[in-house]
Amino acid sequence: MPRTYNYIRLYFCDRQVLVMLFYRKGGDKIIQDEIIKLIQDEIIKQTEVKWMIVQTEPVNPIQQIFQLLHLPQVDSEQILIINNTTWKSYEFLLDNLGENFNFRISYLEGVLQLMSPSRRHEENKKLIAMLVETYLLELGIHFYPLGSTTLKSEMIARGKEPDECYCLETKQLIPDIAIEVILTSGGINSLEVYQGLGVPEVWLWENHQFAIYCLENEKYIKIERSLLLPDLDFNVLANYIQSEEPFEAVMEFRERLSKGNHQPDI
Repeated sequence: MPRTYNYIRLYFCDRQVLVMLFYRKGGDKIIQDEIIKLIQDEIIKQTEVKWMIVQTEPVNPIQQIFQLLHLPQVDSEQILIINNTTWKSYEFLLDNLGENFNFRISYLEGVLQLMSPSRRHEENKKLIAMLVETYLLELGIHFYPLGSTTLKSEMIARGKEPDECYCLETKQLIPDIAIEVILTSGGINSLEVYQGLGVPEVWLWENHQFAIYCLENEKYIKIERSLLLPDLDFNVLANYIQSEEPFEAVMEFRERLSKGNHQPDI
């Protein structure tokens, strides 16, 4: 049985906006009142708001999100952008959504983004992770997989949940490598978020190829090879990611590495 949650629906001007701050049905009335007050304080700051009704009701959240936003429940990326969002609201959203909803949440200087990844997105990111981890294991490189761990800093007003991220050799708060699968354009600039957080390398998988960025003098520059894993051939990696059979792809890549074929082609 799916859990039943309450959501808070806001109406203003001539359009409907769903502010995704959830809490369990039957929760503390005081906490619910605080949630409503928090949203009212946020929305009232927007000068175009002429009137507002706050309504709460029990829902099946996954179904209602798509219905209320008029988004089709199909295998495609869905992105919701909410402007003028405080850090407090962002952290509240992180705490209350938790792992119950399949969203990637990003925050950049008051702009909040919620992205619902498609099946293809998840397939790509999982296969990339398996191939990268196979490479690290075969070459005996110590690593710490952090998955989609939330990276955030209130001081610089930035937060991000990468598709995959890794610390190499030693575990740290900020990973050495963040990996993003990009299937939909628009939204928050991931590089701008990672730049402020100080992630040394960002790998973007887009249009069936990798773009590698290295942080240098607090700015990202595009490079041909990873400085952290200079022997990793991204062209070979890209070929395996496009395979229709993940198991075969990983096993073939593993066999290739075991034969010493891990140097990138010049």
